[in-house]
Amino acid sequence: MIGYSIIMGFCSFILVIVGVSLLLGNHASMHGKVYQTTKKKTEYAKATGKPVLFLGVCMELSGNITVLLDHKSAFMIAIFFLVCSVLITIFWLFKVQCRFKQSE
Repeated sequence: MIGYSIIMGFCSFILVIVGVSLLLGNHASMHGKVYQTTKKKTEYAKATGKPVLFLGVCMELSGNITVLLDHKSAFMIAIFFLVCSVLITIFWLFKVQCRFKQSE
């Protein structure tokens, strides 16, 4: 279980850095159809940064669940938490893209 926790820690570190960078308005690494067509590139980067930061924090929490819980099912709980977090993030990013696609 410690290996999963370490991997989630590294992955969450990268996502938190990307999320904070997007929240600061750095949109140099962004691409895609919605990004190319929107005129509000900085606002789009900030709106995208929130779900990315959320996913990074949830990945770290998922890794911590496996270490902190002593149950045999701690890994399954952590995976369930991670899947729920990913689904929330996908829905959130979909809403952000729909909002900025309409503002063309």
